[in-house]
Amino acid sequence: MSDQPQKTTQPPLPQVHPDLAAHAARYQRAKIVQTGALTHTLIGYNIANVSIIDAPEGLILVDAMAQEDDARRALADISARFPAKRIRAVIYTHFHNDHVNGVEGFVSADDVAQGEVEIWAHADLMHFVTEVSAGTGPIMGRRASYTFGAALPRGEEGFVHAGLGLPHNPGPRGFIAPTQTVAERTTVTLCGLTLELIPIPSETDDMLGVYLPAEEIFLTGDCIQGEAYPNLYTLRGTPYRDPMQWVRTIDWIRHDLRPKAVIPHHGHPLTDADAIHDVLTAYRDAIQFTHDQTVRFINQGYSPQEIALKLEMPEHLARHPWLGEFYGTLRHCIPAIFVGKIGWFAGDPVDLDPLPKPERAARMVALMGGAEAVLAEAERAMADEDYLWAAEMFAYVVTLSPENEAVRRRRGAALRGWSYAQANPNWRNWGLSCAMELDPPSQDDSARKQLVMAPPAVVNAFPSANILRTMATRLKAEEVGERHLTMGFQITDQGLNHALELRRGVCEFHEQAPAVVDVELSFERGFLSQLVSGKTNWIKGITEGEVKQSAGTLEAAKLFFSSFEPPHAPHTIKLVSR
Repeated sequence: MSDQPQKTTQPPLPQVHPDLAAHAARYQRAKIVQTGALTHTLIGYNIANVSIIDAPEGLILVDAMAQEDDARRALADISARFPAKRIRAVIYTHFHNDHVNGVEGFVSADDVAQGEVEIWAHADLMHFVTEVSAGTGPIMGRRASYTFGAALPRGEEGFVHAGLGLPHNPGPRGFIAPTQTVAERTTVTLCGLTLELIPIPSETDDMLGVYLPAEEIFLTGDCIQGEAYPNLYTLRGTPYRDPMQWVRTIDWIRHDLRPKAVIPHHGHPLTDADAIHDVLTAYRDAIQFTHDQTVRFINQGYSPQEIALKLEMPEHLARHPWLGEFYGTLRHCIPAIFVGKIGWFAGDPVDLDPLPKPERAARMVALMGGAEAVLAEAERAMADEDYLWAAEMFAYVVTLSPENEAVRRRRGAALRGWSYAQANPNWRNWGLSCAMELDPPSQDDSARKQLVMAPPAVVNAFPSANILRTMATRLKAEEVGERHLTMGFQITDQGLNHALELRRGVCEFHEQAPAVVDVELSFERGFLSQLVSGKTNWIKGITEGEVKQSAGTLEAAKLFFSSFEPPHAPHTIKLVSR
């Protein structure tokens, strides 16, 4: 195979789909919109909105943006509008980082610790914060970076819009854990104002709505995701989002609560009764249509891909101004429902025992007449602007020869051509980010632009048990053989005594360490934060004295920890260049 594809066509010219350009234009200007006598919503400062409630004894902040620089800019405008008041309470609507990681730009951790500021959230918020960040943080960071185009240049060559709002800008991200939580509909008095905190499971199971009964205003977080078809599945990865639970929540808002204003934290507020009825009805109908029709064709034996190609949204919903496919799409949400209902297996036994990817690529290339023939077909498709087919053809050769930079660049060009034609920013961002992975710029700074799923403040909030427990997901099971070792961990400043038992390819976590362990270590909780951030490792901690070894040998400790892979940095994870 030659090092250079033959007769290569010109690379596709950068462009932006006109529908995406028009959608992006709605979000360009930062503004504060008064949505009631006491409520004010800040739009266009960050990817997510926040709201301020002007209570008698201070300001209540609902949500906290994605990062602190944008939060400080918003706080300056809030302070100009309310010069005599300060934020005395914060309410998180749910755990997603674009709603919590800017909190330290609004309030200080010291003020929270001293009781000057309360932070309220759903009782399950911390579970999701720690499980997502600790368990699948590396891959979620990488995939979120692709979804939101974190490393892409701004403009027609790269990122245009996030669909929900402005880009995830690099910058400091923090977190302050809730001081108060609720698990059911609860009336509370914050800053002298009575309001209700209401669980509204929808996009997430920890979604919390804020209801002002005096004005009948309901702040809905991401139960309504703004002017876009909802992401029943997000390309960055997510636990199953139950569509009919989401529908039931919206129906409760429509029929039981009947608010006079609905304030989502993406997009624009709804303060007109007819508009509220229209949007909520269309939104829930789009979700139910997707669910019901997917189940209909599941029951006829169709695969997820077949269903995605069969279904089309009814015209009145497809053209609805709040249902443009600028965030979710019908096609990429259908497979998630399939998996959520009956699992991944679509019924073809070939999928039960598939060929390894390199072997399949080799057989397919041979069947098509060899690599030169495959490259020729790819270039023909490029000339016809049939970019997705070209990308698939180039992919076979990339799999066989991942070191072949010329072919990788051509696959990157094909993905760019496809991406430029997409109106959905998630699809566009993914395609362009994959192209950058295949064909990185000469001054590649994508590593620093990865979205951080667990900034230091989040790591500091992790329960120690979570950090130790998730080590099991990095066990090199194929290497440990018959190894059986138990490691005790005493976290001295927390009075905790956990253990990990390595037992022939499995690592079991013990909340309470057994009476007899092979090796026992003791340290303070701060060491675990340094460990997660990559600033130290276990053996370094032992040899430098930060970790005390009170039982067993250093050789046994080295053997135990050598059984685990180090955490993967998100920017090192390859998705399409292998």
